[in-house]
Amino acid sequence: EDVIVTCVRFLDNVVDANQHPTPTTTEMNSKTRKIGLGVMGWADLLTKLMIPYDSESALDLADRIGSSLKLVADRESSVLGEEKGDFPAFDKSPLNKKNGGEWSHMRNAWRLSVAPTGTISMIAEASSGIEPLFALAYKKHNMSSQLGNTALYYVNEEVRKHLPLDIDIDEYMQSGAEITTSLSDELQDVFKTSNDIDHLDHVRMQAVWQKHVDSGISKTINLPNNASEGSIWESYMTAWKLGCKGI
Repeated sequence: EDVIVTCVRFLDNVVDANQHPTPTTTEMNSKTRKIGLGVMGWADLLTKLMIPYDSESALDLADRIGSSLKLVADRESSVLGEEKGDFPAFDKSPLNKKNGGEWSHMRNAWRLSVAPTGTISMIAEASSGIEPLFALAYKKHNMSSQLGNTALYYVNEEVRKHLPLDIDIDEYMQSGAEITTSLSDELQDVFKTSNDIDHLDHVRMQAVWQKHVDSGISKTINLPNNASEGSIWESYMTAWKLGCKGI
């Protein structure tokens, strides 16, 4: 909760620090003061807790964390509105009590969003956004002059803890073997990657977070290349029925 409070205040200051490309975008951002506090490393948390991504326990935990995120962010933005002034469009906003909303003050028209966090998650060595793990082990080609085209092998740190101590990662990866073959059935459930998770479980996870996130959510719904039209249709319709803003 302390981190959420700090982040809301930090992001509100960013609104004033930003320089926008046109007078129109500057005016729109000034009127609404939207911020986009979100999450990163969701899959990492689940693996540390030994909770499969496509389980009811994962959905329950997402619901609890999302609810807390919303509650504290909304409350702090309201405190900021009283301290520094509401966003200029608040007078006509559905958030305003006089318009049937819940709040007497609000600094930011939108408080939450889940961004892709693709690059920053790599820098932080964390899983991105609310996505499942994309791969347990992968290869990077280093183009620096010192290592010239050397292949560097990476293994998820939580997975590494469960591998035999005498395993040689480089040899293992070069052999083309799947890293999951060294894990028990229980661990294979916990360490499922994006392509192993059913499309509807992807959608359900997004929908649970969307209940609490007032802006958009970046979430990839993975399907195999032989997916049917029916599965794709089912993904879209489930997202719509569960209240996702996009898919």
